[in-house]
Amino acid sequence: MDDLVSDPTRRSQGHGARLLAWLADQARARDCDLLELDSGVQRFDAHRFYFRERMRIASYHFSRALKG
Repeated sequence: MDDLVSDPTRRSQGHGARLLAWLADQARARDCDLLELDSGVQRFDAHRFYFRERMRIASYHFSRALKG
């Protein structure tokens, strides 16, 4: 996944947790070993949610602007 974004007015209602559970079930059904998600470093609230959902930081993604 590349970010998981929800409507700010609908947060903290369990939708994200249900979506992650569904995604994990879909991945298991396809014999996947990992569920991976990329998230911007500035998304602190999202990161707290991911930690609550038993996700962990597995790596850092580095980038460098070449123009501008």
